Amino acid sequence: MDLEKTSLKKLIRLAEDGHAAAQFELGRRYVNGVGIRRNKRKGLEWLKKAAEQGDPGHQFALGLLYWWNDGKYGSFAEGTPWVRAAAEGGHAEAQYLLAGEYGMGENVEYNPVEAARFYRMAAKSGYAEAEYSLGQMYLDGEGVPKDLQEGKRLLESAAKGGDEVAQYFLMEAYRVPYNKWFSKDEKKSAYWESILNKKKKK
Repeated sequence: MDLEKTSLKKLIRLAEDGHAAAQFELGRRYVNGVGIRRNKRKGLEWLKKAAEQGDPGHQFALGLLYWWNDGKYGSFAEGTPWVRAAAEGGHAEAQYLLAGEYGMGENVEYNPVEAARFYRMAAKSGYAEAEYSLGQMYLDGEGVPKDLQEGKRLLESAAKGGDEVAQYFLMEAYRVPYNKWFSKDEKKSAYWESILNKKKKK
């Protein structure tokens, strides 16, 4: 069922019957004023009903509504439990963003161990940016025991997964020896440079 094309009357009926996706779509329409007069309060009510049913995607979207709207819908702190629920439920982007918050310590209390834990979750899903961030934590011994070999493995996996920051790091690390795990290797440095140059030409 394409809920975006569903009539408002039918959507309301489905939402009231407990259909989580319909609740989410109805909340989205109220928040954005799509086919209905914008109503922030009602929008949040329906989005929360949907999120409370446990779908990580709905939880993540609700959390970001708090996080990324400068307090328009509530505080950053109100959104964090929803983003965390989504992360614990296996949502890779939620895991990555929450890990970043714990790593920076700006909007939540600085906790490198939690940052590493959530980066690891996202990395296991093949989230390249998380692999890069976790790799750096292993190189620095931040939130995890220092492990240069594991750090290198993660950075190379992130680069192969398309993360440009990891690709640039490897290009430089092999050009100027970074540590014993990155001895000078002009061929590897040139390889990652060529990958980056190809992207620039697109």
